[in-house]
Amino acid sequence: MAKNNNNNNIFQLLQHGFDPLTKTKSIPNEEANETNTKILHLSQKEPQVANQKDKLGCTPLHYACSTNASLEVVSALLNAWPDAAKQTTKFNSTPLHYACTNNASLEVVSALLDVYPDATKVKDDSGGCLPLHRVCFGRDPKLNIVSALLHVWPDAAKETTACGNTALHFACSNKEPLEVVSALLNLYPEAVAQTNNRGHTLLHCACSGYAPLDVVSVLLVAWPDAVRQLDNHGNTPLHCACSRKAPLEIVSALLSLWPDSTKVQNNDGDTPLHRACHGRAPLDVVSALLSVWPDAVKKKNNYGHTLFYSKTSFEVTILLANTYLRDKENRCSSDLMPLEEQYFQPETPDEKMLFDCLYNLYNDKTDNPSPEEIMSFFIHFELWSGVAFVLDRHPTIVKTMDLDTKVMAD
Repeated sequence: MAKNNNNNNIFQLLQHGFDPLTKTKSIPNEEANETNTKILHLSQKEPQVANQKDKLGCTPLHYACSTNASLEVVSALLNAWPDAAKQTTKFNSTPLHYACTNNASLEVVSALLDVYPDATKVKDDSGGCLPLHRVCFGRDPKLNIVSALLHVWPDAAKETTACGNTALHFACSNKEPLEVVSALLNLYPEAVAQTNNRGHTLLHCACSGYAPLDVVSVLLVAWPDAVRQLDNHGNTPLHCACSRKAPLEIVSALLSLWPDSTKVQNNDGDTPLHRACHGRAPLDVVSALLSVWPDAVKKKNNYGHTLFYSKTSFEVTILLANTYLRDKENRCSSDLMPLEEQYFQPETPDEKMLFDCLYNLYNDKTDNPSPEEIMSFFIHFELWSGVAFVLDRHPTIVKTMDLDTKVMAD
């Protein structure tokens, strides 16, 4: 951006007090008003200042749109030089691109559109984005801005960036509300089956981008087979949801349309359950996946890793162990459990105790912890398959511990 020691420098005035991180003015209102007065006075007294460009090709109007300047300031710059709305930077960005990126008000966007409506059709050189792409990828995009841009050029909804993203891909990736997604989808319903350069459908984007349930539901109604689509890495939308700690409601919606998605392995050999455990998904999600396909607990990925290699919560680890040990064959070999020290590094005393217990059972060790201690630990955490494992190895423990025979249920 331009530098100048002159206090009246238009670029300096436009940037004064603006925090690029929060996209807000970090100065008192009185000081901000004084700065606006200086800008208005300068643009009226010396209208040629609106024609200036910095080394990147930015005009004062670009600066105004990137710093959330008031409508009064933007209008003054447009009055001084109407063609400022048509100017592009070295990256081919118009002032409208800047306004859409930085959450400008509807009034500012409308003022720019009134002067140069064709700015809606300009793609920048930073990814080939239209202003519509920018607003859908920005912070808290407003429905009224999206609607204003689409009103001028409805086909903007069909345009893709250099990465193959439509505005809908960005909206679904960016946790946008249903109103924004619906406005775009109504204009371009075919987008629901369109993939970007990574092979992501809108549903992949929504599941990766923490989209709300109502957005995911609309996409599923529009194209139920979206749950079966694989991206370039072999991920289903369920893989994406499980990787990002999606809530149970979203995971359940995906499972209801294609339960066998739990069995799909991506290019790394990971099932959705692998991704859920690796991403520390909540217990109810892991439980839902296991209820559909319990044998997922035995699957190895391409690196030879089972679910037990993931750093999950202790509650999830207990659930996995309970499911795994329910099969009597799994009590004969620990091949799928990384009980060696180089693979397992416990984070809590309970985790260490759990794996010490399993190590002793698989290796017929009877001390530190003892079978009685193992049994008490498993009962405390309701690891009933583990209790059955102890009884397999030490059947006489029922008498020595005076256990209720109900505990022996397998």
